[in-house]
Amino acid sequence: MTKTEHLPRLLLSDVWRHPFVTLLVLAIVTSAVLVVQQAWKYRTLNQTLVVKTAELRQLDVEWRKLRLEHQALAEPARVEQLARKKLKMQAVSPEKEVVVR
Repeated sequence: MTKTEHLPRLLLSDVWRHPFVTLLVLAIVTSAVLVVQQAWKYRTLNQTLVVKTAELRQLDVEWRKLRLEHQALAEPARVEQLARKKLKMQAVSPEKEVVVR
């Protein structure tokens, strides 16, 4: 038999003879896997943050446009003009004005 045929037995005997080294190797491998997993989570969360930040900016721009539009539509002069044209309203003359107390 050659040495390569006894390799699995040799490896198992080394594992049993050096348990501390085996535990260190397992700890290093576990640590490496966890580091990779955390890096992947960080990248995923960072990408989500970038997308949500862009959406927030777009919504903020839209909100500002809507506020400007609301201010323009609620101008007193515009409201008065619409009341005169569409609703045929007029300002009350002082002699037709009635004050209720």
